[in-house]
Amino acid sequence: MGGLNDFSVQVTVLWLLMMLSMDALNPVKAISSFLAVDSTIFGWLNFVVLVGVLYHNLSDVIYFCVRVFLNSVLSIFFKSIEIVGKDNIPLDGPVIFTGNHTNQFVDGIVVMMNSFRKVGFLTAEKSMKLPVVGHIAKAMGCLPIVRPQDAVVTGVGRVYMDSSSTESYVLVGEGTSFTRDISPGDQVRANGKVVKDSGAPVKVETVLDDTHLVLASPLVDRAGTVVTSATAFGIFKKVDQSTTFTEVYTALKRGQCVGIFPEGGSHDRTDLLPLKAGVALMAFGAKDQYHITVPVVPVGLNYFRGHRFRGRVVIEFGAPIAVTNENMDEYKADKRKACNAFLSAVEEGMRSVIVTAPDYNVLQLVYTARRLWQPSGVKLTPKDTQDLNRRFAEAYKVLSDVTVAQDD
Repeated sequence: MGGLNDFSVQVTVLWLLMMLSMDALNPVKAISSFLAVDSTIFGWLNFVVLVGVLYHNLSDVIYFCVRVFLNSVLSIFFKSIEIVGKDNIPLDGPVIFTGNHTNQFVDGIVVMMNSFRKVGFLTAEKSMKLPVVGHIAKAMGCLPIVRPQDAVVTGVGRVYMDSSSTESYVLVGEGTSFTRDISPGDQVRANGKVVKDSGAPVKVETVLDDTHLVLASPLVDRAGTVVTSATAFGIFKKVDQSTTFTEVYTALKRGQCVGIFPEGGSHDRTDLLPLKAGVALMAFGAKDQYHITVPVVPVGLNYFRGHRFRGRVVIEFGAPIAVTNENMDEYKADKRKACNAFLSAVEEGMRSVIVTAPDYNVLQLVYTARRLWQPSGVKLTPKDTQDLNRRFAEAYKVLSDVTVAQDD
């Protein structure tokens, strides 16, 4: 089939060139001669039609131009971009791409430029309002999303966990006004000196009074330690995401691809952050409302010296994860349980396409061990390299849990 296609293209091109080079075979000149009109009239008519077509498909034209520009930028900044598992991307129909997020703007660009499908990422509304980034995001078909962390406010007073409470997670405030500042469904976090030193946000279940409220889980600092001494805190107001979900469902119904970073924000850690439930709600919602089965394709973005000029990227697409009829039955019976189970499957899929480690030093140790093990003169494929990296990372985790016998 490939040879036939090549032959037909060659014959078509050669025939067109022959027609254009000989007046007797040129259809435009033959028609203009028959009608006794200047042949340039056809040229101007075609130009007008061309302008109309370009205007009607302006978004596609802009998308193509921006894509060429971004591809040029990536080819300059990165020495190489290697792709693994491209055959895991469905050829048509709606798809949700989920990736790890370690580089705020570059991650989305890398995925969009290296997928043969057009992907519109969910992008923070705050970023969409930036002068240059916002225009590029709109041209690439990104969808705005309002994130609670973009509107975080510093709470009045200080807070700590009530260690005497055993039945629920009670947060105690000093100089606080919980009934005025916080509502059930909002989130609070322990604030550090800078944002990256702050703890993970925790959902508020019930506001008891101005100095006491009940949390869904304990309030912890960045290190994961429960906050037992009075500390500053931040408030994340509950955000209505119904408009965003409607836009996502509409895009999926049209057979388009949507990209999302379920960790909720970019970070510099060597492991995944807890995933947000949005991707599960999208997959279940599309099947529940439109009876569409949307495969979720995990995407692993693995940067090697990515913080330096001419670094290297390996982007790996994992096996699609879809909502089954059994999942839907469970979803109708218990939405929270079904979403958590599906989210666990998505997290497992994401871990299968990245290399995780407790910290950066361990990650470098894993890469070094793999290079030392690799026989001299043997060049591994990107897929084999990633598989070996993951095996060494898993071996480190296993060995780190083994108790070494001490000599008496």
